[in-house]
Formats: sequence, structure tokens, C-alpha cells
Amino acid sequence: MTQVWSSVPSTSTRCVRNSPATSSTARRSVTTSTGPGKREALLAANAPIAKTLRPCREESVDFDTTKNLFIEGDNLDALKLLQETYLNKVKMIYIDPPYNTGKQMIYRDSYKFVLVQFPEEILPEKKEQKAAYDFCKQHGLPTLLTEIGKERIRRAGKKIKEEHATTAPDLDIGFRVLKVDTSNMNEVYYTPDKVVQDDLFSMTDNIKADRSHEDLLFQVLLDWGVDLTLPITRETIEGKTVYFVDENALAACFETGISEPLVKALAKRKPLRAVFRDAGFADDSMKINVEQIFKLLSPETEVKSI
Repeated sequence: MTQVWSSVPSTSTRCVRNSPATSSTARRSVTTSTGPGKREALLAANAPIAKTLRPCREESVDFDTTKNLFIEGDNLDALKLLQETYLNKVKMIYIDPPYNTGKQMIYRDSYKFVLVQFPEEILPEKKEQKAAYDFCKQHGLPTLLTEIGKERIRRAGKKIKEEHATTAPDLDIGFRVLKVDTSNMNEVYYTPDKVVQDDLFSMTDNIKADRSHEDLLFQVLLDWGVDLTLPITRETIEGKTVYFVDENALAACFETGISEPLVKALAKRKPLRAVFRDAGFADDSMKINVEQIFKLLSPETEVKSI
């Protein structure tokens, strides 16, 4: 059973239950607050979302191998993004969860955790936040609540590892930081009369300029419903960076100038899924060739471009 814990509740959701034992249609019940705003909360919970999760490797610990997630952003946005990936895998989600304190281990702690926390600004003028603000300034951290959470986990993990070096040498004390953000895709909404010919060249790439290859990788994982905690490796093949998720569960290359030798090398490894950047192909004929190569060498592979 996976448990997802969140420290800052959204306006409506208090507890989301999703048990595989309910029915084959995966019935879900959402407990919301009563009284004013309930209707608006229900509408917000069911509204579509055009956001994604962007990985932050430099703020993570053991990014490539850890099974834990630290998600920064609004709880409701995060839960919406996670619901397809973890459908029938999460027994219960606690918002404002119970904690063990001192030496009393009241609550079971042996779970691979997904922590969702809102990046709330720490205000020095508030007496109860002054110590946290000073801590962030002293250690060169942004003055956000999430920075306190991450630093606590880093220090606690290091201490536990040191104290149990012989009894639990392989203990996973890492976490992947993922941040809720706007979609990686350019938002292009133009009527024909508003399109200027000189602007057409800027529309050839549908990906936002500030997005990295790892941003695109995690969008693909979300879109395909692939577990966000699976191990990730990177290889250089034919001069291009290729990501492999859980060995052969997914192969992804978001470079430009995709060549036939590269595609053949990937197809021979027979990944379950393969994904490329739509603007990575020199022309439509190359894109068709990619599909044909996989049909010939790895017909079971699901091929996609974004």
C-alpha cells in the first residue's frame, strides 16, 4: 500500500480514498467540507488541469534511484496530476497527517512516501515564523516552507543512515523533488487573421523554450501513467542523450536531429514504450521511418512523439 501525505490542505479536499476493493470501475469518494463553498469546491476538484510536474534534480537526494517523492505545489493540483498514475495503487491520502513524536511510535512509518507541500512564503514579521526565516537566510535557502521540509528530510535521513549503517545499509533516504508548474507545451491560440507570416517559424517547436529534457520526460510519465518513482538512467547513443526508465519500461530521446542509426539502436533494445520530440525529426518522412523501423525490429513497442 502506498500512502501520500500532504502538509497544507487545499480549500476543499480533506481525505481522498481509493481502494481497489471497491469495484472494477474504481469508485472514488472525495470527502469535502460542508457549508459555503462546497459547490465551488466540487467544481474545482473536477475541472481539467493544464499543468505538469517539473523535476528539480539539484534539490533532490539520490534522484535516479530513490522511491520517494517531494512535490511542491497546491494539493489539489498535485492530486489531479497523480490520480491516473496511482489509480488503484493508493489506499488513502492523508492531508495534515499524524506524526510520530519523541519515542512513541504510534503510527506505522514503513511506507515509500509521496509528500505534497505548498511553497508558502515564510514571513519574518510573524513571530512564529522568525526562526524558520533566520534558518533559511543563514543557510542560503529561499525563504519558503518547502525549503524547511526538504532540509529536515535531508538531515534526518543522514542521521538515520549514520545510526543504522550496519543494520540498514541500503535504506532509501532520498527523495525526488517535483514542482507543479504550467504545461511544457506552448499555448498557441491564434485565429487565421492574426497570424503573421514571419511568426510561422517560431511555431515550429511546440515545447516552451525554458523546459528541459527531464521536464518532458516526467510529462510523458504522467501522460502514460508510469510510476514516477521508477529508476532512471541516461545513456549517450549515436551522440544523443537517451533516458531509460526502469531499464526498458520506457526509452525517451528529446534531442533534435534524430537519425536512423539511433532509432535502430533503440528499437533493437525493444523497450515497452519509446518517445521522441516532435520537432526532433528533420521532416515528416523521417518520422514515418521511425514508425516503420520499430514495426520491423520491435513491433510490441508503443511509439509516441510530443
